[in-house]
Amino acid sequence: MLTLVLAGVGAGFFCMLFQQDRLLFQTGLLDAYTISPIKYQEINHDILLGYVLRQRLLNSLLISLLATTYLGITVSYLYLLLFGAAFGLLTAAALLRYGLKGLLFIFMSMFPHQLILFPGFLLLSCVACSLCRYLYFQDVSMHFKGKKKNVLLKYMVLLLFCNIVVIIGCYIESYVNPQMLKMILKFF
Repeated sequence: MLTLVLAGVGAGFFCMLFQQDRLLFQTGLLDAYTISPIKYQEINHDILLGYVLRQRLLNSLLISLLATTYLGITVSYLYLLLFGAAFGLLTAAALLRYGLKGLLFIFMSMFPHQLILFPGFLLLSCVACSLCRYLYFQDVSMHFKGKKKNVLLKYMVLLLFCNIVVIIGCYIESYVNPQMLKMILKFF
């Protein structure tokens, strides 16, 4: 699973390197015009939390729901690949636009919420793949032994735990990260 994320990071990074005129300079990604308003903007953390919860929880609930279908493995793999690609694109953009200062920007904008969200989504994807394999490809994966009802209950508890981790990450992203981002934006 981690290999998919790393492949996505590499793909996103190289995509930005080879298409930087179109993806970076024509879109204004991370330029001063885009970043300047964020420095002085007053953030309503409750509204931000609602937005972040809609974005992140929709993804995690969709992965959880689709884990019970034949699409569970594909959706989990695709989410991790796209997550990595987005990170690779953003990292390359920051590096091309600001150099090493851009890496500091990326680190501070991802810390600390991604310390919660990334493992949460990684675990969620692993559980979703395992559940899908259990339901549709039992000869391939038998992680849990026992009655089907008990096994499904264990998977549901694991999926619930992963979604709770995502919610915790959303709270951190909404209430902690804006202050950290404002601190780092003083250097831009």
